Amino acid sequence: MKRGQDKIARPEKPASLKRRAFLNMIRGTTIGMSAAAVPLAAAHAQRAETDGRSGATFDVRQFGARGDGASDDSRAIQTAIDRASAAGGGVVEFPPGDYRCIGIVLKPNVDLNGLQRRSILRARSIGTLLTVPQDVRDSSVHGLSFRGVTDRSPSVGLRLHGIGNFVSRCDFNGFADEGILIAEGGLVHHLEYVFADNCLRVPRSKVSGVLTVGAHDCTLFNVEIAGGLGTRLGQILEPDDNNWCIYIIGANTFMTDCVAEVGQGGIRIAASSQQNRIENTRSDLNARHGWFIEGTRSQFSNCIALNCGLEGMQSGKAVGWPGWYLLAAAHNTFTNCRNHLEGYDGNVTFGFEEYGDDPGRDGNRRINNLIGCTSFGHKIAAFDTKSAGPLNGNNVHSVAVTIGSEEIEVYNLAILELRNAAATRIANFRGTRGQRVVIVGGTVAATIVHGRHIKTRTGQPLVVQPETAFEFVNVRDVWYQLV
Repeated sequence: MKRGQDKIARPEKPASLKRRAFLNMIRGTTIGMSAAAVPLAAAHAQRAETDGRSGATFDVRQFGARGDGASDDSRAIQTAIDRASAAGGGVVEFPPGDYRCIGIVLKPNVDLNGLQRRSILRARSIGTLLTVPQDVRDSSVHGLSFRGVTDRSPSVGLRLHGIGNFVSRCDFNGFADEGILIAEGGLVHHLEYVFADNCLRVPRSKVSGVLTVGAHDCTLFNVEIAGGLGTRLGQILEPDDNNWCIYIIGANTFMTDCVAEVGQGGIRIAASSQQNRIENTRSDLNARHGWFIEGTRSQFSNCIALNCGLEGMQSGKAVGWPGWYLLAAAHNTFTNCRNHLEGYDGNVTFGFEEYGDDPGRDGNRRINNLIGCTSFGHKIAAFDTKSAGPLNGNNVHSVAVTIGSEEIEVYNLAILELRNAAATRIANFRGTRGQRVVIVGGTVAATIVHGRHIKTRTGQPLVVQPETAFEFVNVRDVWYQLV
């Protein structure tokens, strides 16, 4: 993806990032194997040959850590890290155990290694359990389970700074604040096979995520984040939209095969976050928006909002949050993205709600592009566009929609494919004056009613059979069938 003049300024990358070879080596040995079968020491020893680090290992038990779930192991763990750093680097090993600690600080040239779900770091008080400071580069945290024990702030699992650090096969649970906070000012961090749940357990005064990504150029692969409030679909949650599963602030994030689920909100992309590439990622069963997009110039492909926007449904107070809320100034491209709502008879009004409107210096509208996107199960329409003024071209090229009423919103659509499962009447389109739309028949015939809002060419009802297509144009809010 090309980066133009709008690229956000960021710290200069180091002249030599040796992390890539190490990541490739780790991926090759870990994928398809259990965490217990992947000691990090061997990989560290190989890397030490090229970057001058010591290949030694440091067992925290040799420095007094007990891992019995009762003793305070903070000093012993920190001593092991300090000794490893002083020796020129190494791997600090955590044998299976429950290590109560707080305020651990990683040092340069040191990696942490455990056996996931068996090597537990449990917070003994408020504070940050583990901090990776700004001077740490190309280090890794592997196979550790982070556990919070308090509902009081501050309580963070991992606070990640620095450049090029790697977190793999770790899980986070029970922190009052973020499970993982990747701080702004860093670069090129990588998260792989990471799970977080039951964090953000106190009300938020600002937008936060169970996973917050503030650094630029980060990669998220197979990351699963469950909601901070343990939301049930019948709950009415915080009045402000501050609680999210994943919150991305930094630019140039690459995210693939990730999940954000069962939270107040799913995935939020901040206005500062540009030029991202997000693929094959789901937002599932979130009480409000599945996706909330403020940033621009990003690409989304094969992503889905599944059964989102259901806050208060069981209490009859559903607000009707859309699966996708596109608040950005525009320039984003959504390819084969979906909103899917099934099994709930509520007030989820729209699948996609779009406000993109950027006139640009030359006066031409630059708007979000939705290509091959689909929506199912909404109450009124697949798409609702609030952009003001005449459109400079259609931003939604082709969508498929299951009809839920006799009135269909077709704002900015070029092609509308009907996917109704039963015979359906269409009495009105709602769209923009001068707009054209092609209606394509689905698996079951639909009838377009000739009347006050729609004028068919024959003056009679128009039956849209499967695999047939008809074009209409909006003239002064009346739709005329074209010959």
